Amino acid sequence: MIDLPTVLHTPPRWWTPRFDVPEGITVIDLAEDPLAAAGRLSAQARSVLPGIPDDQVSHLVESQRAVVDALRAGGVYWAGSCVARSGADPGCLTVAHLAASLVETGTVDTDLAAAVAELNGSAGAASRQYPGAGDSDRVADVIQLPAGPAMLVISEQVIHPVRTTIGTPDGTARRIRQVLVALPVPGAARLAVLTLATEHLADWTAYLDLMARIARSLGFSSD
Repeated sequence: MIDLPTVLHTPPRWWTPRFDVPEGITVIDLAEDPLAAAGRLSAQARSVLPGIPDDQVSHLVESQRAVVDALRAGGVYWAGSCVARSGADPGCLTVAHLAASLVETGTVDTDLAAAVAELNGSAGAASRQYPGAGDSDRVADVIQLPAGPAMLVISEQVIHPVRTTIGTPDGTARRIRQVLVALPVPGAARLAVLTLATEHLADWTAYLDLMARIARSLGFSSD
């Protein structure tokens, strides 16, 4: 188990969100120098897939830089990445990004069923409240985790155009799929939110299994 760092959000003293990080996930230093991060990620990619073309490495580096910028802007306080050989196409890399955040709910007793109903039925207040919930292709449900009932949201969005390493659009539209799990924090008007996002949809089942392992380990402990 690891304690989640709380650089951007300080939790109440009497609880700390915790979850297991499976092997294969690399913790991302959100404050890391971009050049150092690019060098580390490039080396990791070439280690996982020797002979990987330079354009794939460049896309990976630029994508992760954009992801880190978005996570920092969104108040995420923990992030990780999975960079591996694709199970669907062993000649390619598969990549997913993970994040943990705390979301203010305004009430200690979050009505997950009502939030799920609104997410499935509209793009209203709940869609604005929960990160990643405003996409047009979306399904939400309430699931049971060892730590209690949680909200599950799976969504897709098309991102375009992607920018190349020299900062110009390459004209490629990319479909990003995200799974989000939100668990009410005991005695606090907050949700602990875990997300996993990837554009490598051929490996989606494996990523769902990975997210399920992480979500089942999520819990809270007293200081």
